[in-house]
Amino acid sequence: MFRNVLVGYEGSERSEDALALGHALAAADGAVTAVCAYWYEPLSSRVGPGGPGEMTMRAGAEETLAPLRDRSDAATETVAIPAASPARALRELAEEEDHDLIVVGSTDRGAVGCVFAGTTADGLLHGGPCPIAVAPRGYHRRPRRLRRIGVAHDGSEASQVGLDTARRLATERGAELTILRALSHVPVPAAGDVGSATVIDDPDLRAAAQADLDHVVDRLRASGVAVTGELLEGAPGLVLAQRCKDLDLLVAGSRGHGRIGRVFLGSVSHYLMSHNTAPVVVIPPKD
Repeated sequence: MFRNVLVGYEGSERSEDALALGHALAAADGAVTAVCAYWYEPLSSRVGPGGPGEMTMRAGAEETLAPLRDRSDAATETVAIPAASPARALRELAEEEDHDLIVVGSTDRGAVGCVFAGTTADGLLHGGPCPIAVAPRGYHRRPRRLRRIGVAHDGSEASQVGLDTARRLATERGAELTILRALSHVPVPAAGDVGSATVIDDPDLRAAAQADLDHVVDRLRASGVAVTGELLEGAPGLVLAQRCKDLDLLVAGSRGHGRIGRVFLGSVSHYLMSHNTAPVVVIPPKD
């Protein structure tokens, strides 16, 4: 499915995590390109175009990428590119060369084994032209085959886009697909009691959510997809992140509140990018 994968790489452990996830997500006949960005501002007095400062930084980026060319385990193309920031380099290259996935690693602030989106991921997630994947810390030491794929689904248009991507990926890999629907009980102020609240547990709401989930599962099963559905109860971000401990990948659609066709995270997706143990792929809305 992903045939032209772009990976942010600067020689660190998190770069190795991103590279491992990039190869795991790339189609069998797909290409993986590792990109090392070096700082460059055209109007800077310190670094002129083609000057010794730029040449030195480019040489450093090429040196960072050089070991990847000698690896025999997985073929990786390499590109050193000047840019004001890594996020900008990845975004512009993806737009110019029609890449269909960008992969980055988690920041070192997160716990080992967890996704924690850093500044580069955050910049891409709020302005990326294609799906963005974030690898958990330490992923390259325990890469997983994509056998169990989960997708967050709430019936919205954004989640439908995520569901379509997850379905296609599961079909390509022969993986089991689990559709996850989170049902949050709504807290409201308790009458006459300032500062406290009561939680509405609505059986009709639960029944409607279950019926919608069953309908989606039945439709996909009829098309030959190995799929199950689970209704989770609680704060959506929290219960989805907890469920992902048993998954090899989570796919989530993004809210369409940014530029058309661009990723813009909602609160649930943002939580998943900061508290999840499985790799996460966020899908932008359709144009």
